[in-house]
Parts: sequence; structure tokens; C-alpha cells
Amino acid sequence: MQRKGWLGLILVMGLTFTLHAQEEGCEHVPSAKVLKMLEKAKDKDKSSAEKREAVEKSIEMDPECLPCLHALGEMEFLRAKNSDLDFSNAKETLKNLVAKCDLYDPEPFYYLGAMAYAGREFDDALQYFEKFLRFPSD
Repeated sequence: MQRKGWLGLILVMGLTFTLHAQEEGCEHVPSAKVLKMLEKAKDKDKSSAEKREAVEKSIEMDPECLPCLHALGEMEFLRAKNSDLDFSNAKETLKNLVAKCDLYDPEPFYYLGAMAYAGREFDDALQYFEKFLRFPSD
């Protein structure tokens, strides 16, 4: 019974995302199977490696999945930030996300701004932070 409840929640979340994305011109709809795989990345009992594997698998299943790209970009950003690594993977993933749909979510613009600022790319940082701050609210 609980399993059906979680599946229903995932489907509702997917439909909510779908309605918002369609309103904003981001038409791609991830399948329930992809969203279920993505939910595994949010399981607190899973290791970082298992979470990353779940996100990467969801992107393999659907390379156009915006929430999947968002999750991977955030993971890559935090991993690079916390380990003093290069931000190139995070930048590539998040730029890919906003190229597919720049009205998906404001958070990728914040991350891109922070990475540009850390790289002393101040003009780019300013542009990303402005997009973050001026992002249309619901």
C-alpha cells in the first residue's frame, strides 16, 4: 500500500512539473519510470555514489529530463565546491539545462553565477546572478 502512495506522489510531482514546464515553453515530459529512478537519488539511506548512479541512470534513460539534469548539476557543483575540484562538469551540465529550458528553475543560474565568480569571470557572474534575481516567480 505504501508503495502505491509513493508512486502516486511521484506521478503528481511529475504532472506538476509538466504543467509548469508546458506553461513556460519547456514541453518535454519525463516518464514516470525516469522520475521514479530520480527519486532514488533523494533516498537518505543511499550513499553519494548510489545517488549519483541513480541520477546518471535517469539521464541515460532520458537525456532531456530537466529535473535529472538539475539534480546532476547540483551534485557536481557541491562535489567540486566541497572537494576543491574543477567546476567544468557542473558548468557543462547546468549550461545544458538552461539551454534546453531557461525558465525551468532559478537555481542553475545561481550555481552558474557562483562558479563564474569563483573563476573571476565577473561579467558572466553578474549576468547569471541577474537572471537568478529576475527569474519570474509563480
